[in-house]
Order: sequence, then structure tokens, then C-alpha cells
Amino acid sequence: MAKVRFRGAKHSPKKLEKDILERSKDLWEDPELLRPVCIGSCRRCHFDKPFKKIHSLDRIKDDADKLVKAASRGDNMVRAYAATISLYVSGKIPYLATARFPGEEVSFAVRGKVGQDKLIGAQYYDDPNKRPLLYMELAKKRRLCLYSLEEGMLCSDKPKMPEEYLQEIMEESPYNLGEDGSCGHEGKGTLIIHIQSRDEQLRVCRDCAEKTNLLHLLVSRIVSPQVMDDFQVRVEHPYKSGDGDITEAQVPAEILERYKRNQINDRELIDAVLKEKKRNLKECGSAVYVMEGRNYGCDLESFMSDVRGSEEEKSALQTVLSDGSIPLVMEGNRASEALQELWSDYATDIILAISSPETVEAMGDVSRQNPGQALQEALFKERSRKILANLPNYSRLGEIGSLADRLARIAKTGDAATLRRDIEFKSLRDFKARSVALAFIKASSTDDSSLWQFSKEEMEFADYLLQFAAMMIEAEGDRYNDALEAMLTASGSAEKLPQ
Repeated sequence: MAKVRFRGAKHSPKKLEKDILERSKDLWEDPELLRPVCIGSCRRCHFDKPFKKIHSLDRIKDDADKLVKAASRGDNMVRAYAATISLYVSGKIPYLATARFPGEEVSFAVRGKVGQDKLIGAQYYDDPNKRPLLYMELAKKRRLCLYSLEEGMLCSDKPKMPEEYLQEIMEESPYNLGEDGSCGHEGKGTLIIHIQSRDEQLRVCRDCAEKTNLLHLLVSRIVSPQVMDDFQVRVEHPYKSGDGDITEAQVPAEILERYKRNQINDRELIDAVLKEKKRNLKECGSAVYVMEGRNYGCDLESFMSDVRGSEEEKSALQTVLSDGSIPLVMEGNRASEALQELWSDYATDIILAISSPETVEAMGDVSRQNPGQALQEALFKERSRKILANLPNYSRLGEIGSLADRLARIAKTGDAATLRRDIEFKSLRDFKARSVALAFIKASSTDDSSLWQFSKEEMEFADYLLQFAAMMIEAEGDRYNDALEAMLTASGSAEKLPQ
């Protein structure tokens, strides 16, 4: 039951005064409106004694002063009743006190020496949310379990949630659960609240979970010292080592305590448990694969067959996971998501899976890079490394030879953008060098945005050299040496290749 905070007194608005006086009259006419209906198996009713005293007030029920005196001694429930009906008898409410109730401020009349919570419970006897305040003391003393419904209180000697109570609470909740108590979805995490006295479960998946606390709502109108004993809270999750799709777990004590105190909501509870189970799974040191809520156990082949992504991404992922000691849990089914999940710990291994030690060394520390971009860079470097490995190396080349060799090697990798960036046209003063550079641009790209930088004569000469640039881009081994020599001759350069 929620706690109530109290504030000072103030003059009573007419509408509040009228409402409280009407309820006071109802109780004056029929005190049995306060008596809970028994649904338990008590040997005797624990409310008989206080209600015998309440009925004994009939002899003074028309005397407001005597009723106020009766509200200053004896049983607290009797005091609250006497104080409340004294309002009707006196016909006025001079002052109202204000209490902070969950979600609202509650005004009530102060009379006698009565606990303020008892006064609120009696004066709002027809409100299922405020009424329970009247019964908390006796419920705790006699270990009773009371349920506050729209039409009154039900009392049992042990947890025994009525169907009507559950229906009313669920109507207040944001959930539209089916007859089986479930939202009907199988999500990656599901909150399960087992009501033991009814042997029923309420099931809410992660996607349906709201920023509300269903357990707190379920107990909000129950008065019992052992109120939580009737509920078991679990979270269904896929993080199980070994085969199997789904398993249930008790909520860790610290998380459960926060949930019971209404410090976290349903969605936060599910997320906290999933995070905990995911961490435990990762620390187990054995291969288990979970994707979209499905547990593949250690079946890497089946797992990889359901993963979606490029061949390079899937190849890198499968190579890293084939070690057999790395667990992987992912919400979606994309290889890119899996690589992102593994990246901080296995970035180097992932790059090595699609390239070579030389490429890994050339790229340095990639753990802080975007996985997708790093993979593309590794693939490009590896492809370039293999292409360039089939070309001869030159220790001494002249200006034209060095320029043609450098541009041909870049063009061979298919990186036209780098080729264009690598050519500093302003620094190329020589007619021949500028024409050779333009020939390689034309041979590797259809982009003509830089042609304005060249004279008519340079463009015409570049068109002639285009065939020799293309030969260099396609040639390998000794044929590359011949193609470079042909380019030097065609350009009119007097340079010779080193022997």
C-alpha cells in the first residue's frame, strides 16, 4: 500500500465539504459499509470486536461532542468511524487537512485523536484506492489479506486474490492481455508475474512492456503484511547455455528489490535481467549463439545460415566464431550487428579473417573505428596488396616513369577517387607529365570535371597516351615492364628503365 504524506490544515472548499458530509451521513446510517466481506476460512471474524464497539456508538450517534470524545480513545478503527460520523451530526467541516497521495492531493477533516491515514480511509470509504488505509493496522496485527474492490473490501486469512480484483486492476493497467493472461507475443524477453493464490501467470513481452510497474499496480489495493508472498516475478529469456530456445530465470535479488519498491518499471526490469543474463553468458567461456530471441546453442552452422549480410561480413563472422569459445547474443539477424557486438574485443581477429597479417599491421589499431568501414578498408588494402605483389619494383625512375608507375598502381586497385586526389595538377608544370596524368584519369574514370585545368594540346596528347595508360593498368609481371617502357617512349621521354 502506498505511503501518504500529510500537509497542514486549510479552510474547506464547499464541494469537498459537501462530499465528505455525504459520505459521513452514509456511515452514520450504516456502519456496516466499512465491514469487509469474508472470503477466507477464519475460525472467527477479526472484525467482530471493532464492529461491536462501532455499533455501541448508536446510543450517542446524535451527539457530535460525545462522538468527538469517542474518537479520542480506544480502537483506532472505532475512533475513525466516530470522528467521521461526527461531521454529519455537526453539519459542518471547519477545516480540512491535505495529504499527498500517489498522483493527487487528498483533503480530509481532522477530528479527535485519530491517525490521519485512518481518517482518510473512513472518510473515503467508497474509494478503492484510499479505503485500504483504514484497515492496515488490523491487517498487520492479525496477518490478514484484504482486497479493495470498487464495491467494497474482501478479507481472507491468507492470500486469495479474487477474480474481480484482478479484472479491475488489469483494467487500470496499460496492458490488454488475453484470457490466458498473456500479451500473445514471444519477445526477446518476457516479464512473468505468477499469482500463486490463483495459480495464474501474467505475461508481458519486452516490446509490449510499458513504463509502468505491473507488480506495484497489482498490490496497490491489497492490504497485507505478507503482500509480496503471493507473487513470483521471473523473466523469460533466450540466454541459455546449450540447446533450447527459451528459459526462465528468477530476477536477481537487487533488481527485484528495486522493482518491488517501484524504482524501476516493467521495461527496465526486463532490460536489467537481460543485461545480467547476457553478461553471465559471455563470461561462461563456451560457444552459444542467440539471435532474435532464438537460442542456437553451439550450432554455428544453423546460426550462420540465418544470419543476413554480405559474404565478406559473414565470412569474417564465421571465421572468428569457429574458435568455439566465443558466445554471441544479438537482437537482430544482421552480420553487421554481430560484428559490432564483437568488435571491441575481437576487432583484430575480424580484420585478419578477411585479410592478411600485412594488412592488419598496416591498419594498426582498428578497435575504435566503425566495423563496416574498417572491413571495407581491409578488403581494399588486401586486394591492392595482392594486385601490386605481381608488379616489378623499381629503385630508380625518372619523373615521367615515376609518375606513370605510381598512377598505374593506384588505378589497378580501382580507386579512381584516390587517383584524382594523388595528382597535384598545379605542381605538374611539364607538358608531358600533365598529359600522362590526364591519360590515366581518362583510362580509369569517366569523370571529366577536371578537364578545365588542361590546355587543348594537353588533352589531345592525353588522348594519344590513353592506350598506353590502359596497357599499364591491365599488365602484370614482365608485361608491366614492357607497358611502362612503351609509355615512356610514347610520351617522348628520354628516360630509360633501370636494368
